[in-house]
Amino acid sequence: MSTDLRMLSGDEVVALVRKLMTVRPLLRNAPAEQIIQELGWTEIEHNDEVYFTDPGDGLGEGSVGLGDDGTPEVVTASIHTQMRGRDTDERRDFRQDAYSVAGRAITNAFGKPYALDGGSLPKLKWRIGDSAINLIRAPIGVKLWLWRPIDLKAREWVPDEEEYL
Repeated sequence: MSTDLRMLSGDEVVALVRKLMTVRPLLRNAPAEQIIQELGWTEIEHNDEVYFTDPGDGLGEGSVGLGDDGTPEVVTASIHTQMRGRDTDERRDFRQDAYSVAGRAITNAFGKPYALDGGSLPKLKWRIGDSAINLIRAPIGVKLWLWRPIDLKAREWVPDEEEYL
């Protein structure tokens, strides 16, 4: 495998999830700049829908997505280096490996996900306290997504606390 490709270890993924969860109370309650600062990230650019960031870990971009009302709604973070150029079998295998390592680590740390969506964008979904964490394997990479459950519920079904336990 190419030496320019790097993924987070399972322990690093769990640490990233925990770090993301520290800013969950700020979603919908603080400006995007405050969330970026709390995470220790650097803003690259922004528009009316998203703030693109550099988490400083040498991996892909992070982001703070804004809801319709302009307040921060979701935070995303890459778990491996960005892949530029032509997609290859090696890169597809790498993305699947990164997805598998991350999914296993999060499951070991926080319990089984409440849902798995298959298809071209497979997602593992956890409800951890007052946070909703999604692990999504997209054609260009694997990312963690942090939501408030109520915001995710507006987009898709999320179990209530009683149903999850």
